[in-house]
Amino acid sequence: LAGYIVERVSGEEFDSYVAHHIFQPLGMTHSTFEQPLPANLLPDMAKGYPQASKPAKPFEYVVAAPAGSLSSTGDDMGKFMMAHLANGTYNGGTILKPETAILMHKEQYVLAPPLPGMALGFYHEDRNGQVIIAHAGDTTVFHSDLHLFLNDNVGLFMSFNSAGKAGAVGAVRSQLFRDFTDRYFPAPATAPLPTWKDAKADGATMAGPYIMNRRADTSFFRALNVLGRVTVTSDKDGILQVSAFKSPGGVMRKWREVGHFYWQEVNGSSRMAARFVDGKMIGFTSDDEPPVLLFSPAPAWSNPWPLRLSCLYILLFTLLWPISMWARARYGARFQLEGSAAKANRLVHFAALWDVAVMAMWAVFLTMITSSGELTKAIDFPLLTIQLLGFLSIVSALIGVWNLVVVWRDGGRSWFAKITSVLIALALITFVYVQFTLHLVGTQTNF
Repeated sequence: LAGYIVERVSGEEFDSYVAHHIFQPLGMTHSTFEQPLPANLLPDMAKGYPQASKPAKPFEYVVAAPAGSLSSTGDDMGKFMMAHLANGTYNGGTILKPETAILMHKEQYVLAPPLPGMALGFYHEDRNGQVIIAHAGDTTVFHSDLHLFLNDNVGLFMSFNSAGKAGAVGAVRSQLFRDFTDRYFPAPATAPLPTWKDAKADGATMAGPYIMNRRADTSFFRALNVLGRVTVTSDKDGILQVSAFKSPGGVMRKWREVGHFYWQEVNGSSRMAARFVDGKMIGFTSDDEPPVLLFSPAPAWSNPWPLRLSCLYILLFTLLWPISMWARARYGARFQLEGSAAKANRLVHFAALWDVAVMAMWAVFLTMITSSGELTKAIDFPLLTIQLLGFLSIVSALIGVWNLVVVWRDGGRSWFAKITSVLIALALITFVYVQFTLHLVGTQTNF
């Protein structure tokens, strides 16, 4: 949106505008927003890897351009950083008026006081008494971070060409920033704050599941929110642990409350705070996260148990069918059901099998696009196909209900058969609920 505004106001294409008004004045001769890369920059392009053990990816196209579509070098980024440290000027070239740069660097919005807030484009990562602005950026295979220590004329830039195993680079770059700051700008010695008097009660308030506010919510990507829920736990003393906040070694960090809904990392310097609106706690964040990210209490639709239970019952029922068929064939036993009971039994097995197939298709599809990052028109056909096939799960649910009625009307059926028919009907109905709630059925390829 910001790029579009630049084009409307200037009358110039964004890529061209940035080249003329930022890159040229600063001498950033190896930077561009163009996709694909101009021929003169192709030899300089680094290879990007999903993981070090996998082949390199070709040049990565960013669909949401211009956001995230800058290709640059460490040397050029150094020039850009020095221009900001000098309030808009570098080596005789000017990209901002001093008063504009100062305004751009100033905190404009605070998500969760007393943690740092947002500037314009940059966000604050103030630490150890230092005024620090920053911005991070991630594509599928490249991961970068920029930090400016405004009062000390110091900049730190890092860029990685792989996310590493299980996204390890995220922890590495955060730890590098913290260690760099602590090494060169150590915090002044102060007495530790006492534990807040209501820590136990506040900890109990915080305990529970959360989801991040930066998420897809109106498309099939909503399903990933169910898998990415964050859990907060509180011990008997009100010490919190957050499943998403871990050390580089993968150990969950601990947080001690030192103010009203304000926590300090145990044996660390990071902070965490809750946000309130009209007296109601609506989420929390830490100063290790950009100050626009909030972990909000998880809504009912994100509860994974309906999906888990429906999957469990459907899968078990589907697996029992071939086992029972094999047993009858092995021992020469006759299928006991006849008429509508036999038909309902067979159809409900096919209904369960259909839902298993739909689950499998979604699992393969989501794994494919999240691992490859390919969100282009190439996925339109499989996406639309799976969404349309999902509508047939309504038929599966109706078959489940019909089978339940047939079983319970038959006075000769066992209680095991009756209870099983209830569980399978509930599982098939729940699966329909899950699909509609998570936007897994539809006719749209927009997301």
